[in-house]
Amino acid sequence: MEIAEKSSILYRAEVINKIFNGADYAGIPYCILRNYSGLPNSTLGGDIDLIISPNNKKDWRAHLESVVLLHDLDLGVIQVHYHGVRDCVFNVQKSIFLKLDVHY
Repeated sequence: MEIAEKSSILYRAEVINKIFNGADYAGIPYCILRNYSGLPNSTLGGDIDLIISPNNKKDWRAHLESVVLLHDLDLGVIQVHYHGVRDCVFNVQKSIFLKLDVHY
């Protein structure tokens, strides 16, 4: 594995940790549905599927936006569906692309 690839994986792991540790700290309950054993170093299914209570939707979004801002990343919506939203945290220059499939 090349140094740049290792660096990208470590950076993505740092961002994933910030997302979920920060949600814990902020008191935003969530449940990761599957493929959590490899986190934060690997997103085995290609994305992270999680459940957030509809009551915490605004808090989750504000938290996610703060993590993105802190790391100088971009946040986009890939898809809005009947059960939630598929978000994308990314930055081309930093070689990070992370999909979060949030179910409400």
